[in-house]
Amino acid sequence: MVVVFSANSFKHLYQLRLDVMLHFKSRGYKLYAIAGDDEYKKKINEFGILTKTVKIEPNSKNILADLSLLNQYYSIFREIQPDIIYNSTIKANIFGSIVSRYLNIKTINNISGLGTAFLKSFILKIFIIFLYKISQKKVFKIYFQNNTDLILFKKLNIVNSSQSRLIPGSGVNTCKLKRDNRLLPSNKIKYLFLGRLLKEKGINELLLAANSHLKNNIATFYIAGDYNKNNSSSIDFNNFIQKCDENKSIKYLGYIDNVKSLLGGVDCLILPSYREGLSNVILEALSMEIPVLASNVPGCKELIKDGYNGFLFEPRSASSIKIALNKFSNLEVEEIVTMGKRGRKFVEKNYSIDKLINLYELDLL
Repeated sequence: MVVVFSANSFKHLYQLRLDVMLHFKSRGYKLYAIAGDDEYKKKINEFGILTKTVKIEPNSKNILADLSLLNQYYSIFREIQPDIIYNSTIKANIFGSIVSRYLNIKTINNISGLGTAFLKSFILKIFIIFLYKISQKKVFKIYFQNNTDLILFKKLNIVNSSQSRLIPGSGVNTCKLKRDNRLLPSNKIKYLFLGRLLKEKGINELLLAANSHLKNNIATFYIAGDYNKNNSSSIDFNNFIQKCDENKSIKYLGYIDNVKSLLGGVDCLILPSYREGLSNVILEALSMEIPVLASNVPGCKELIKDGYNGFLFEPRSASSIKIALNKFSNLEVEEIVTMGKRGRKFVEKNYSIDKLINLYELDLL
């Protein structure tokens, strides 16, 4: 059996689908990863997974580039003759499905969020809805990572009930992501934001809240994530660096690949995102016994029970973030440790990678 995993980047597949791909490979299936070229292609090859590269521009609105992508998918699918295709990310979900429908290939799409277009441009939102409608009609299964997105896609008549399946996000490998030792929080709490430097991730609100919080509290805020100058949703990077320089307790680490090492050195994760599919970084933090402060939005609120394994705050609100920071800073060390342990138990019970693999296997044959 030939199985394809497709997304906008090999980085996406490596970080979010590798465990599933390796499981299928262990079953004797021939595995292909199809994505836009990046440094993670070589890493995937090292696991014995075959790769095919497409020229894909995730944030481009260039119609000619999208038509070219259709042609690339057609050529690759005709060449490798897949039995099933698992798509992720918007352009792979849409254009990959159009081609697989034409070639009559069984396809499963993963809706891991609605993308920044749903949060910004009304016209672009309408266009994407139209593309989803024409591309998803004959898709075998469509995976959703939160119930809000599933309900929305049904309401928009993009999917039907027989196609839809709610899955536990991208899952988390709790065997790999666990604490090697417990470093008890000190008086100087270490907070971490981990994600892309996008406006929709709430970076600007976080900086305002952090600066205000630091006037009365001893803490360090670490910000880790990559910046893409070609993404229209990216923050003003020069202004961001200036604000970090002005407050030495706010430190930009750049992009960090070793998530376990990064999480192992902090006391709390903070994610002020406007919306998520199902936040993988929250799953990873909870697995590492890290309490989480997060926006009360789809993709976050499913994972955080206020006062149990973290605190929720209102999106787009620096003042609400500050309230959550104050709540956390007033916790005793024992309470922080207990929150972390609760988070890990919650993930082990509901979001382990084994549960996700079982669902993928259910729809494979």
